[in-house]
Amino acid sequence: MLKSFWDQFVGSMVKTDRYEIFMQRPMSKAAIYLVTFIFMITVVNGVRVSLAWNGFVDQMEMALETGAPDFSFVNGEVKVNAPMPYIISRSKSDLLIVDTSGKINENVLKDYSKGIFIGKNKFVNKQTPIEVRSYDLSEFKDISFTKADVVKAVPWMKWFNIVFVFCMFMYAIISNLFAALLICICGWITSKILSMKILFADIYKISIYTLSLPLLLELGKDLLKVNIPFFDLFFYIVAFIYMVRVLKKRKHNIIESE
Repeated sequence: MLKSFWDQFVGSMVKTDRYEIFMQRPMSKAAIYLVTFIFMITVVNGVRVSLAWNGFVDQMEMALETGAPDFSFVNGEVKVNAPMPYIISRSKSDLLIVDTSGKINENVLKDYSKGIFIGKNKFVNKQTPIEVRSYDLSEFKDISFTKADVVKAVPWMKWFNIVFVFCMFMYAIISNLFAALLICICGWITSKILSMKILFADIYKISIYTLSLPLLLELGKDLLKVNIPFFDLFFYIVAFIYMVRVLKKRKHNIIESE
């Protein structure tokens, strides 16, 4: 299986004549190749994303443990051992503030485009200047926790890595199958211009393999954290160049065989 993958991987980039073999194989072979390649890319990118996320979670745990005052939520009431109001963060556009004394209320958010207000029995989330959601915390009397409980729970957030990587994998499969379809349509139009008789399914197989180099370049860009303007357009141009080369090579072989 591994040998077959690398044969397809190398052949799709440096050996145009291999595309004749690719077209003779079932569509499932091309699909398996693409999924395998995307899986490898996702593993590499997944490690990078996971390390960044784990670092963020560790920082959050340390900030809570050393920087946050003691707090608890019992019988639907928030208690914070700090002078009120307690500002967690503030900028020109957003505010995160706690006041369990009743000195201020959610109106403190009116001068900010977004923010969060936490009162003794109320949680207000201002997402936009016109979208504000308010929750009555007294309805959650069955839930209770302390600062220590939250600090212990934070490391479990690292398990979200599994969800992140899985979503990355599924999104990459769907988006690249769609990219192959777009290239396939362009290839089908090109085949008509070249007066070629070729099945749409065979062009789609070609399209899948033309993604090899663009995907490899995209991986390099992500790993090196290089910002390339109009890279998405460049992605399709590279794949389409391969498509045109393959079609011209196929037409040349047909003419020679006649």
